[in-house]
Amino acid sequence: MPARADLGLDATKVWFSETHHWGVIIGCTLFYIAARILTPGSITFGIMLAKIEGRWPLWSLTTAVCGVFISLIVFFNACAWIVSAYRTKSGSDVNQAFSDWAWFAFLLGWIYLAIEMFATAAVELMDHRPEPMVPRWLTWLTIAGALTVFFAAGPAFFKSGPFAYHGLLAFYVPVVVWGTYIAWRRGTC
Repeated sequence: MPARADLGLDATKVWFSETHHWGVIIGCTLFYIAARILTPGSITFGIMLAKIEGRWPLWSLTTAVCGVFISLIVFFNACAWIVSAYRTKSGSDVNQAFSDWAWFAFLLGWIYLAIEMFATAAVELMDHRPEPMVPRWLTWLTIAGALTVFFAAGPAFFKSGPFAYHGLLAFYVPVVVWGTYIAWRRGTC
């Protein structure tokens, strides 16, 4: 469970430097190592989509590039959370600043996931073969998922509740959408 946005300076420092110190360092290290599959996976998926899209594969390239951006976002966010936990003697304001930066970049970076999902759906809707690569119902589900990801913009306005960066709509819904989308993509590559 992520640290709450409304913890305050001292409680955030304790959360990172004492209570969850090694959990953050080990967990974020595993997170950015696991995210490495996003780059080749996104490029592979973009190539598959380009075969459907044809000569000028704008949407396929958009899908691939956004996937690479997401990989970089995950890497830099994990690094910022590790910094928050690594320097146990740093001031509370430093810990909270790195934590807030990581959360905002992580969640506000979901715009790239939404663009990737919309671009993917655009290509899937162009697939007029008798048996398309992706069933139509899944394409429409991708579009619905891309719309729900916009809840991740909530932390810019709320420190508590469902739109805070630890809240149901701003964090958990986008994470489930992203995880489902990645799992589905992995099954098609």
